[in-house]
Amino acid sequence: MNAIEIRGLKKSFRGLYALDGLNMTVPQGAIYGFIGENGSGKSTTEKLICGLLPFGGSSVKLYGRDYIDEAVRAKKGDYVTSKTLAGFIGGARQYLVFNKEQNGGGALFSAIEGLYSSKGGAGGELEALACSFHILYELYISCGADPVGSGVDDYNLQALRRMIAFICSNYGDKIQLNDIARAGSICKSKCNGIFKQYLNTTPVNYLIDYRIQKAMELLSCTDMKITDVCFETGFLSVSYFIETFKRSYGYPPSHVRKAGLS
Repeated sequence: MNAIEIRGLKKSFRGLYALDGLNMTVPQGAIYGFIGENGSGKSTTEKLICGLLPFGGSSVKLYGRDYIDEAVRAKKGDYVTSKTLAGFIGGARQYLVFNKEQNGGGALFSAIEGLYSSKGGAGGELEALACSFHILYELYISCGADPVGSGVDDYNLQALRRMIAFICSNYGDKIQLNDIARAGSICKSKCNGIFKQYLNTTPVNYLIDYRIQKAMELLSCTDMKITDVCFETGFLSVSYFIETFKRSYGYPPSHVRKAGLS
């Protein structure tokens, strides 16, 4: 069984594809990284694997189970992943420079060296995992973060989780920005700020993306009419739904049925 299996992963933003049919398999115990130009989809892939962005029409499995499975997310340390990586993935920093002799770079280099020298076997897998989290920890505190956790970050992430849960539970209803902000017990401007900080999108765009994801699932897995799918997923206009769907996937909803896409 592989640790990660991705098939046909697609994600577009306002009609431009960040990912278009990505396939990737990561065996258990392996350590993979991404190399590519800015805009090649590295951060988007990480966000999707971590569950920080919605998507549809693709398959992402962790240890053979769907990535949104609660047991899988708990096993993979979803809280640590979301809390710690969100500050780096899609953040303002394009790159970080470390000197082995300055600015605490020695601890980071030691952690990286420990990762490369980790042994094989079951014990080696745990050692590599420990080294990986050590590297993440050093990066986290090197960027000026509180090593024991920031109360502000904790509050903002808790609010974000509540707002995302609200969207996931009520996407089929008429939702406005004020409703999303109320779910997080914050004001509308704070709501916009938190989504931009952690997910690099707006609450309304996140809602639209999630609705389109659910629409793709219904189109792929049911025989519901396109009009019914439109209203079931919270869209109030069929023409707007078709336009938004096409902007996200590059083809209209009818093409899913005709081509049998999933």
